[in-house]
Amino acid sequence: MLEKYATEQGFTNLRHYTDDGWSETNFDRPDWKRMLADIEDGIVGCVIVKDMNRIERNYLEVGFYTEVLFQKKNVRFIAISNNVDSALNDGSNEFAPFLNIMNEWYVRDTSRKIKSVLHNKGMDGKHLTSNAIYGYKKDDINPLTGLVYCADCGAKMFNHRTNGYEKKDKNGNPTGKYTNAQDNYTCSTYSKAKSKFENRCTQHHVRTDVIRDLLLEVIKATSTYVMEHEAEFIKKVRSATELQQESEAKALKKRLSREQKRISELNTLIKKIYEDNVNGKLSDKRFEMLLADYETEQSELELSVNTLEKALNDY
Repeated sequence: MLEKYATEQGFTNLRHYTDDGWSETNFDRPDWKRMLADIEDGIVGCVIVKDMNRIERNYLEVGFYTEVLFQKKNVRFIAISNNVDSALNDGSNEFAPFLNIMNEWYVRDTSRKIKSVLHNKGMDGKHLTSNAIYGYKKDDINPLTGLVYCADCGAKMFNHRTNGYEKKDKNGNPTGKYTNAQDNYTCSTYSKAKSKFENRCTQHHVRTDVIRDLLLEVIKATSTYVMEHEAEFIKKVRSATELQQESEAKALKKRLSREQKRISELNTLIKKIYEDNVNGKLSDKRFEMLLADYETEQSELELSVNTLEKALNDY
């Protein structure tokens, strides 16, 4: 796209500066540095990019290069998609600073959203990577992993599987004897302490087939009880559900109160930084950065408050 545009516009002696695999959120890129060195040496007369955010996301630093350095070195700057051309005086360049600000804000907003999504997924117990962690299998998930607890220390027990292998003698030669494959749950406290050469809890495990047999017995006993005492079972389930709903509603109210308090605090902070900015105690750059952060946090909290209020109304 760039080479085609340059050819159509009559530019010759083209040179490519490409930073593949490097983030545009900073200027510490090899080809960017090489281009600046060539500009200092006076061998670059025009810089052509696809759009403004291909340079960098920091609007102040981008403005320094496009509005100060390039003009000082008589370097023409063109951003094709944004219709920015420093050689034209048709007013198209007046919008460039706003594009730089929006590009920087976009990076911050995207980063904040990604962190929020990953945090929420982690709190919900969902996986955050494409790699299965130790003790898990991607194609054969054990539904009880993390739901079984150690009777001694109360920590979670995780499922571990090992395949059988052939034993060897003291000289390292195969013996023709094989160990049995293992599938059991082990205490996480002991496993973590062992890796740090510490003694915590004890070495014990429970076989998966034993746990499944116990669960099957409980399911059968529960099913028999339901068939024989249906009305009493329904009453107990409703009672347990009501208690759980009360507990959940209490937790939601506590969270709602905390977030409403934070929204009020943010309003106070916004007023404070506005006054500091007016009085000259806070620079315009710092004011804009803090204001954007506070307003973004406030917007997220307001959405969360609306969700919590709707959830409470459903109880």
